[in-house]
Amino acid sequence: MRAGTLAAVAVAAWAAGAAANEIAGPDEAVVVVEDPSGSAARVRGGPGGGEARSAEQPPGEEDGGDLLDVGLDGYYRARAYAVGNVLYIHEAVARSQYYLTQRLRLQPVVSYGDYAKLRVTVDCLDNVVWGDNAGLASTPLFASDPSLTGLTGSEVPYVLLRHAWIEADVRLGIVRVGRQPSHWGLGLLTDAGEGFDDDFGDNRYGSSYDRVLFATMPISVGRAIAGLDPGETPLILAVAYDKLVEQPLDEGSTRPNYESAWLADNEDDVDQWTVALAWKQDGLDLLAPTDSISAGVYFVYRDQASTRSKIYIVDGFFKLHLHDFFAEGEALWIGGTSSAIPLGPEQPDGLYAEKEADILGWLVRAGWRPGRWTIKVEAGYASGDDDPNDREFTGMALHPDVNVGLLMYEELLAELTRAAWVDNDGMWSKGGVYNSHYLMITGIVEPIDGLDILLGVLSAWVDKPDGAILLNDGWLGTEIDLAVRYRFHGDTIRAVLEGGWLRPANGPLDLAEACLPNTVCLANTDMWTVQSRIAFVF
Repeated sequence: MRAGTLAAVAVAAWAAGAAANEIAGPDEAVVVVEDPSGSAARVRGGPGGGEARSAEQPPGEEDGGDLLDVGLDGYYRARAYAVGNVLYIHEAVARSQYYLTQRLRLQPVVSYGDYAKLRVTVDCLDNVVWGDNAGLASTPLFASDPSLTGLTGSEVPYVLLRHAWIEADVRLGIVRVGRQPSHWGLGLLTDAGEGFDDDFGDNRYGSSYDRVLFATMPISVGRAIAGLDPGETPLILAVAYDKLVEQPLDEGSTRPNYESAWLADNEDDVDQWTVALAWKQDGLDLLAPTDSISAGVYFVYRDQASTRSKIYIVDGFFKLHLHDFFAEGEALWIGGTSSAIPLGPEQPDGLYAEKEADILGWLVRAGWRPGRWTIKVEAGYASGDDDPNDREFTGMALHPDVNVGLLMYEELLAELTRAAWVDNDGMWSKGGVYNSHYLMITGIVEPIDGLDILLGVLSAWVDKPDGAILLNDGWLGTEIDLAVRYRFHGDTIRAVLEGGWLRPANGPLDLAEACLPNTVCLANTDMWTVQSRIAFVF
């Protein structure tokens, strides 16, 4: 196998978290790798799959003609929500929500053989709520043209060019340049938000970066350079640079026209450097031919000189599949210091009191899948902060596209964190696991091909009372979720009907005996939801 092919396998494995890839067997001439856009990249030259071309041989001569190819992936989804007893802002009476959303995602790719690709993600009507919700019609009763109102109540563009990046084989590795999705491990820190990979709910967000990334298989490539058999050592090394901010802009302000000096000020730039090592090995054949193991560690350094910010992140994951048994987990730690976190009073220099970060999060799953049924146990943790205004900053939600149930995190705590920190959206959980330990047990039965029935039970406990939302230690609530999924015409049409019931703990959540104006109040009643989704996947 030539070095360039090894590197192509490496970058696809890295981009998908070095865990979700399906690689053809050792006798195949084509290696199939799943990337985060959900499309399969076919990499030429597996064992027995042809000879390496010389550096002088143009790719076109090898294949005898035009290598340009255009493909398209994506999906359209429509989702309906009925959520009871979820609005607690400015009111003492529980209310319910009934609404529908949609998204069309288009993911074209232009390929030049297996040597270079241009990948694009375009989102249309991205999580737009059905109907005219922006007053386009003077009389709502006679509205005919729907608006572009998103879930936050703000208007969103008809078309959003979310990603655009190139991916090129440079012989010793793969280089990716541009605005691209980012995914690692189980997605606790960075999650591409692709596909329909959760037991309950859908992905809404996804992580994107303006990034330059180089990925390779260092041992195999090194052996190939030395003239040795590259072997099958599945160690992947990736290095990335991300430009997070060129110059920040205060909310509500505008940058003057023809003012280019902002590009010359480097003190307020936010830069990020990432190094990742991952091991992905299929075909272990310990208990079955499909046995596999994946593991990796991810190091991040982020800084901004003007706010004296230096942030360090360490994240590790593993995935193990042995016959009918599977287990996976991820843990992260975020440390460092910053004067940019808007908690507490603003200082005379325009910054905030320096915070020292010490944030922890983890998730582990294990299960048994002997045939048409699956049982799995999942536990997770997101550290809380008992005093958001002191020097120590220890609380942050896990990524919101790691969906745990339908109500407790997705609706209740998402709403309460928005209300508690109205002007600081960085503190919103957006549906991610927040300030708690949780345990969830899920059973899945597939009575016929294409039909899945799921039952999940979730319980959670407060990590640290934060003085804003969770006032006491102890039990946070218990939730029961049920879903029926069916796939028509293969996986082209995917339909889901799901529902949930939540008994929240009144003590830890109740902020006041009476719901006063501008406070968050939990109605002392159970919550429920019924949701459905239909999607066309291509």
